[in-house]
Amino acid sequence: IANSYYREVFALPGRVKDPMSAGCNHLIANNQAVLLHSTGQFLAHMGWEKQPKAENPVQKTLFTELTAEEEQICQLLRQQETMQVNNLSIELNIPVTELFLTLLELEVKNVVKALPGGVYRLA
Repeated sequence: IANSYYREVFALPGRVKDPMSAGCNHLIANNQAVLLHSTGQFLAHMGWEKQPKAENPVQKTLFTELTAEEEQICQLLRQQETMQVNNLSIELNIPVTELFLTLLELEVKNVVKALPGGVYRLA
């Protein structure tokens, strides 16, 4: 049946005079089954060979290094939890355009998260 569905059949050979091995031996003799002699052969035939381990993965840095300006923003957000960009700009005396660039860098570093309405919080 498996051959009619174009499926591979595997068989373990048995003793020639053993009636319980007649089916497997018949399939092997008529080239209807692949002769198996080890589990390694089966794994190789199926393409399930063990893949070599990847080299040691590089660990991400645990603590992101921040500039002085980024550290000021983080300290203020620790105190206030969430703040709107304009309020951050006033508190830190940083122009809004410059602040947006710094906040974007902090977002990329996954330190802060932007919320709707120009509000930011620590990630």
